[in-house]
Amino acid sequence: MKSVRLNALDKSYRKIGLDIFNGICKTYFKPEGDNYTLGGICIGAGLSASKTDTNVGTYDMYVTRKVVADDGNAIGPFILAYVEADRA
Repeated sequence: MKSVRLNALDKSYRKIGLDIFNGICKTYFKPEGDNYTLGGICIGAGLSASKTDTNVGTYDMYVTRKVVADDGNAIGPFILAYVEADRA
């Protein structure tokens, strides 16, 4: 959505961006008690793991990473996407 706002992409991509953002909200942004939680977040690729770890940088290492909620790897981008969606 930001790329549309900055004229890097055609305006037709705004709807695609909004559809994706709304899908993320519907799928991963859920009420939990008095708060909301953002789930489905990979805790990171871990590409700087120990030199003794033979799995570093492999596909298997990446796809077996723990999936968590409310991790900074997604909270920041989610907030930035929200700001862009609000501007659209």
